[in-house]
Amino acid sequence: MYQHHSSYSPPSVPYGGLERTIYQQPPSQYSFVPSSAYSQTAYSSSFLSYEQRKTPEIADFIQAHINKEYTFIPSDFLLPQRASQPFIGQAAEIRSLIEDAFQKVMNLPLPEDFTITILPEKEFRKFAPAGVVGLSINRKEINAVSDIFILGGELDQVILTVGHELGHILTKPLKDKRDEEAKAFAFSFAWMKAIKERNIGELSSSLILDQPARNGLHDLAHNFVFNLLQKGKKALEIYLELIRGGLTLVPD
Repeated sequence: MYQHHSSYSPPSVPYGGLERTIYQQPPSQYSFVPSSAYSQTAYSSSFLSYEQRKTPEIADFIQAHINKEYTFIPSDFLLPQRASQPFIGQAAEIRSLIEDAFQKVMNLPLPEDFTITILPEKEFRKFAPAGVVGLSINRKEINAVSDIFILGGELDQVILTVGHELGHILTKPLKDKRDEEAKAFAFSFAWMKAIKERNIGELSSSLILDQPARNGLHDLAHNFVFNLLQKGKKALEIYLELIRGGLTLVPD
């Protein structure tokens, strides 16, 4: 499936930055410092339009790999009576907010080895089933550009969905799909917390993190992360420990 992506050339230096920091720092050390290799591995293709990036195999790949058992529902974390939000139809409209939120979560600049594409309903449903508002193709294992696809919608819903998909594609996929979804959910909670605490996009008053709605948190992966959060563990710690193998949902 990946062999068709010949237009994406791997960088000439070993991948550094975020992924190298995550795997090499001791588990108890959660600060992040960009490496010298990081700036050399950046791609310039972030936020390209769907028409520029569209390839015939994307839809088939997504249908074959989408995890139908886990669906991130941004409205679970948003107040029903919140103020109305502007409609977001292009990734460029929220690029600065995404960069700001990522910097607050990871203390690193946003990587450039992925694209974010926001699509209208008709185009998005060509490869995404009903109920799904965001999905991604993770190409970390072949050192190529990953893709995030988001359904166009209100600002708060879009930016929360972006955070969840970033949780998937920032590092290589975990072997177990439950761990992989828990990884993305842990990152998305850290993402939402940063947005709320820093009032990024003036969205602080729209978010509810202490007692989110339960209708989207019924599966094992989400409950696993949420239970750890309630016990006082930080979302970023959960994210990192899942990546490093210190936490898992896989039974012994």
